[in-house]
Amino acid sequence: MDLILIMPSPNEEMWPLNSRPIALYNFLGKPLIEHVIEKIRKNDAIKNIFLLYPERFEDYMKKLSSSSQILKLPKNTHNLIDGILQASEYIRSEYAIFAYAHDIYFADFISKKKTFPHTDFGIFTKNSGKKFLIEDLLPIIWLSKTRIEKIYSFLDDISTESSIKKSIYSIFQRFDQEKISIISIGRNYLEVEYPWNLLDVMMFLLREIDKTIIHETAKIDESSKIVGPAIIDSGVRIFRNSVIVGPTYVGKGSIIGDHVLIRECNIESNCLVGAFMEVARSLFQKNMETHSGYIGDSIFDCFSHTGAGFITANLRLDRKNIFVKLGNKRINTKRMKLGVISGMRSNYGVNASTMPGTLVGNNTVVGPGTVLFENVPDNTTVYVKQIIIKKESRMK
Repeated sequence: MDLILIMPSPNEEMWPLNSRPIALYNFLGKPLIEHVIEKIRKNDAIKNIFLLYPERFEDYMKKLSSSSQILKLPKNTHNLIDGILQASEYIRSEYAIFAYAHDIYFADFISKKKTFPHTDFGIFTKNSGKKFLIEDLLPIIWLSKTRIEKIYSFLDDISTESSIKKSIYSIFQRFDQEKISIISIGRNYLEVEYPWNLLDVMMFLLREIDKTIIHETAKIDESSKIVGPAIIDSGVRIFRNSVIVGPTYVGKGSIIGDHVLIRECNIESNCLVGAFMEVARSLFQKNMETHSGYIGDSIFDCFSHTGAGFITANLRLDRKNIFVKLGNKRINTKRMKLGVISGMRSNYGVNASTMPGTLVGNNTVVGPGTVLFENVPDNTTVYVKQIIIKKESRMK
């Protein structure tokens, strides 16, 4: 059986984390795609793994340590449907599974399966009488060089947008309908559709840490504590009176300053968490730097910086779900806690702060003392205008 992973180009819905495909964001010291491939390889039924990716990210792909065969997608390939059409000619086995390269949930499911009888998935035949909502299942497309029961008429029973139906129907127009099945793997599917979904991916992977591992080159002051499970990678330095609460990952060469509290976080390589900072349930990509303050339920892309006294608000006063404005849409994140999601090379001055669910773009500057109530576009500087009043003092 072949498995073909499709890595679509970044889309607007992932802004401001759209500098690269989702699968190339780092977790536990390596790109998400490597976690996906490692899990899939645990299943002996998968004979060949193909990875298709947009041509402009070839430099990223050369850095991957995975040895799976790599095929490039054309520049105009943006989604799973396009990838299926492009990759069909490479199928070597009788059956092939197509999935997104960032779908760690699917990879985990595959890693635990020994065989793939149709009954495990549930083939939805024309006369099955079953009705399904498209958001309740992951459509995995099986293409067969022999015959599989045809299953396409169930689309008529799906309550969803017509654009989804048209995309799936486009496959049927390309291939013999007798050789196509759409199946569900019967699981609760957690889709990575918006940037805050990467916090779910982070927690999924962090929970797989089952013990504390401290690299021999890490230096931890005797006054600091690791309340595991946690992974402290090579070259990490943890200074006085700091506490790391697991599950947490601290990446290579990162520095944790004095009196720091880190709880359930993923801190990638060469990050600096400054003195008197608390970081909770947050994801830092490489070369992120903070000073003092509080960061909760937030994501910072590479080469970002926060000055002293930086605060993220991550909880509404009424304790209701946090909504995010993305383009012209107001989206319910279905999260009660969400801080800021900050793009690559975002910089914050001293005493800056953000309201819950704020999105800050790439290459941005937020001036000192600024409180963000709205999103900040890419390549933008925002700051408050301060009025200074001078008058004679009456104090004697």
